[in-house]
Amino acid sequence: MSYFPYFTDPNAGDFHLEDYSPCIDSGDPNSNYSSEPNGGGGRINMGAYGNTSEATLASADSDSDTIPDTWETLYWPSDDPNVHDPNDDPDNDALSNLTEYRTGSDPTDDDTDDDGMDDGWENSYSLELLADDSAIDVDGDGLNNLAEYTNNTDPTDSDSDGDHMPDGWEVDNGLDPTQDDAASDMDSDNYSNVVEYLHGGDPNDNASVLSNVTIRVPRDAATIQQGIDWSIDWDVVLVRPGLYTESIDFKGRTITVTGSDPNDWGVIASTVISAGAGETETVLFNSGEDPNTILTGVMVTNDGTDSTDNYGIRCDASSSPTISRCIVEDNLLDGIYVASGSPIITSSMIGLNTDDGIRSTSSDPPRIQNCWVYENGDEGIDITSAG
Repeated sequence: MSYFPYFTDPNAGDFHLEDYSPCIDSGDPNSNYSSEPNGGGGRINMGAYGNTSEATLASADSDSDTIPDTWETLYWPSDDPNVHDPNDDPDNDALSNLTEYRTGSDPTDDDTDDDGMDDGWENSYSLELLADDSAIDVDGDGLNNLAEYTNNTDPTDSDSDGDHMPDGWEVDNGLDPTQDDAASDMDSDNYSNVVEYLHGGDPNDNASVLSNVTIRVPRDAATIQQGIDWSIDWDVVLVRPGLYTESIDFKGRTITVTGSDPNDWGVIASTVISAGAGETETVLFNSGEDPNTILTGVMVTNDGTDSTDNYGIRCDASSSPTISRCIVEDNLLDGIYVASGSPIITSSMIGLNTDDGIRSTSSDPPRIQNCWVYENGDEGIDITSAG
């Protein structure tokens, strides 16, 4: 039932309907109502006393405003029922008289249950208008309903501003839970607020210690690049299966970016990174990364939505990461291109790329171990400038 039923005294077990109940004459139109007093109003009442001699007759509605006269006289006993319009809001709680009638709230009191939260605000979030629910934390963000009301946050959304930091954590640390302040650095320690949150730091203390974590994509970060940007050295960025249309840059981080199960080729094939529009590569190592920077358990490709010629993976600026148990297929240039550096490429499937599977012009060639290199448009492995 979407409307308040107005039972006589439900706490005492009396479920007769008051004469202003919307349940009167609202039952099954095909049901018999002949046992109700005075012909029953043309339709059976809902509830336990429908089609009985104890069924309640409906109050008059003299102004035809869908609000029974007797309900109006409950709150305005000295006024003519015709005076109060159903769209009026005399208590300024953003609920009209008609809505107050339907919800069972008091049209003359902006906080019917005296729990410190306006009826209109509670109703907008489907909270309880008739009982004190101020201490409940519906969304589990560390703020109870009253605190959500005070801070103008959404009690049904643990992250009202969508900045990946829970409302309660933001309030506790003096941040604004209604504005995206993830990128701000309150204590000027070169760690953004969201990095402090993810790693257990204090955004107000530049001496606080951050701990290594696993950043889950897309749960903790919306994209893989965002997960990288929010990581610190020795973190893990864990990517669940899906298509990620983006290009990623490791930016010198000593981290592991991994699919959810690098030992399952089926999972690897369903964890797809595909170049963003206009990008020259899908994965870039360009900041001197060493073998402790690891990419594993993902598929690197161009899914055909962008026709730009691109490398699957490019290593430059003396970058020597570890690329392990990846599928590198269907890229519009080389699968892996090493311009500078000596990456470890191991146990990976590299095929169906337009040019070479693996091409290196680096003075220090890549170290290739236990890879499947197949059906590439030019060379499988092309080492042209090794020292």
